[in-house]
Amino acid sequence: MKTATAVIDSSALISNYNYLKKVSGTDVMAVLKANAYGHGAIGVSRILRGADMEWFGVATIGEAINLREAGDTGRILAWLYRVDQEAINLAISNDID
Repeated sequence: MKTATAVIDSSALISNYNYLKKVSGTDVMAVLKANAYGHGAIGVSRILRGADMEWFGVATIGEAINLREAGDTGRILAWLYRVDQEAINLAISNDID
């Protein structure tokens, strides 16, 4: 049985990012939640950081930490997490907004 495969065209990804940045006239945030919607958050993040994308959005602090552990040092916004001192400390210690 054959399985589906997603192929990421890095040139198209960078072209789309540059187009959105140009027409919006502002910074653009790539949303990489759910493993970049199944496309591989780490690979996609490396392509887009290489194209100077400043912001990534993720759903959870855990997703943000995965990017940090893969070497990402840029701005990351996590917006879905339990609000308690442990979660806040994790976000602060990993430089996650």
